[in-house]
Amino acid sequence: MKTSLHTSFEDWYKFLFSVIIFFLSNPVFAADINLTLHQQSRDDFVSVSVENKSAHKVALETVYIELDGRKYAHPSKEIIQQFDSRSFNFKVAFPNVKGTYPLIATVRYLNDGRILSLRHVGLFHFQEQAIYGEVCSIEGAVIINEGDVRINASDAEKWRLVLPEEITVFSVSMLSGQKIYHTGSNISGFNNAYPVFSLTEETVDGTHRTGLCSGTLTVNSAASSQLRQSRVSSTVLLITALLFMSVSFLMLKITARDRPFITALVKYSSRVFFIAAAYYILKNSGSWLGYSLKIIDWKIYASFAGAVLDNLMGDNYRNFFNYFADVYFTGSFLLIFPYIYFFNNKAPLENDKYVSFLKTLCSLPGIFLRRKIFWNNSSRLGMLTIFVKLFFVPVLISWSISNILHMKNLIISPPHWDLYTLNSFLVDLFILADTSIFAFGYLVESRFLKNEIKSVDPTFFGWLVCLWCYPPFNWFSFRPFDYAFVSIAVTDCPVWVHAFVTCMITLLWGIFAWASVALCFKGSNLTNRGIVRHGPYRFVRHPAYTAKVLIWMLQGVFFAQFTAGILAAFAVIYFLRAWTEEKHLSADYDYMQYRDSVKWKFIPFVY
Repeated sequence: MKTSLHTSFEDWYKFLFSVIIFFLSNPVFAADINLTLHQQSRDDFVSVSVENKSAHKVALETVYIELDGRKYAHPSKEIIQQFDSRSFNFKVAFPNVKGTYPLIATVRYLNDGRILSLRHVGLFHFQEQAIYGEVCSIEGAVIINEGDVRINASDAEKWRLVLPEEITVFSVSMLSGQKIYHTGSNISGFNNAYPVFSLTEETVDGTHRTGLCSGTLTVNSAASSQLRQSRVSSTVLLITALLFMSVSFLMLKITARDRPFITALVKYSSRVFFIAAAYYILKNSGSWLGYSLKIIDWKIYASFAGAVLDNLMGDNYRNFFNYFADVYFTGSFLLIFPYIYFFNNKAPLENDKYVSFLKTLCSLPGIFLRRKIFWNNSSRLGMLTIFVKLFFVPVLISWSISNILHMKNLIISPPHWDLYTLNSFLVDLFILADTSIFAFGYLVESRFLKNEIKSVDPTFFGWLVCLWCYPPFNWFSFRPFDYAFVSIAVTDCPVWVHAFVTCMITLLWGIFAWASVALCFKGSNLTNRGIVRHGPYRFVRHPAYTAKVLIWMLQGVFFAQFTAGILAAFAVIYFLRAWTEEKHLSADYDYMQYRDSVKWKFIPFVY
């Protein structure tokens, strides 16, 4: 009878989970997709045709074009049947200067739950045809996860590469008249042949000239899912974790805990244990998940696990392993003990959250001997703190490094600077400020920085609404709302309106970065590290959320980047994030005083 009950419960759980995943997902097609992209222009109308040459229908996410620094997007979703095509028409603004301009068309589509892209570059002639005199060529490139794409031209430095969105440029260099882009794929598990384009622009004597050449980029990311270049082996990490766990356990048994050296050694060992264990888990999680896909024959699990695996093997983690993890592990091994011994040796072990949680882990085998597990408030705080850092540290580190590399590429190979490029550069700078400040705050807790974690939101709902906004969860968490049930896009605005809105978006990103700078190293999700009353927090309690939602609203209305449904979802989820954060922080008397002095949540004098 017990077996039957267990079986029925398991079947019910699988059914319920399948229903949830079904409603949280758009149509998913795991197939060999073959799309081609064509474009043509006449006067101020541009038509983009997407042809599906594969034997499977394809779900399109977005189709958009870029012309003279302006972006035009088709807001609705489309499904193209097999061996069929679909055309998208755009009305564009004429450039201010006569001549020839690059017209970049991009289509985003779903395959196996993951968003891929296809790009095509054509020429748009305004008043007269003006082709750049120099010719170029792109060497046919084949990359396995990472590789080089080379542009050959007499003045190759002037040329830039147009790649699919899932291809990241890690570095740009010049060698023997070649411009070399070192690239990598963000998506694992696919082999694709992409058309790629190189272009250059110049304005001479009142005429804009454009040069264009094309090539093919073959990406083989299905053969191997291991993109991580960390040098510390899993064996070393595992031995380190077990060794320092044993040291902590033995030192805790010593009765003379008032000895500064023993106290410092226990604190040090507990921290190195968690760092080594976390690094070991992150380093091997992709392999474990990939192995599980081979032995678990359940399509719903395979779809969800595949999305998580892509996240683990993509840009959200790659740079963390390539550039940072080994350095941080080595630095922690060498520096934590002297810091604790000289500066953090007076706090009793009973109040140390990491020591307390390690004691909990050491007591777990006592379950088999019917012994009581060690657990107190410090243990819970230690556990939640480690979960927060395990999730956010690698993501924010990777984002910070990606922004640094991107800005380095802009400096090495300057683009065609105009209002839109300048605003894009400033936005990257503001986002870099936010991610780097938060990343450092997650990594380093110190009483000198006044950013020690005092509490972590213990509620399931608080964690849910926070993680809802981050990968891999946001790959599917917003999809049920991504429908254009109301037309909000305004795509035929004058040029000056688009320019003004672009500057407003940049200003809002500046306010967002200002909020992060004001928080400084106290900034982190789900935690209370102390209350901040300066900067934009003098006026409202959640300035960063206000800035983000307003940015998305402007992008949705004036650039058709989001539908009405998803904008409503953004507003609701960030309202819930503010609500759960305030509920958590209200246990702090300092926050209650702050809330009484700053009465507005999002907009001064309004709400």
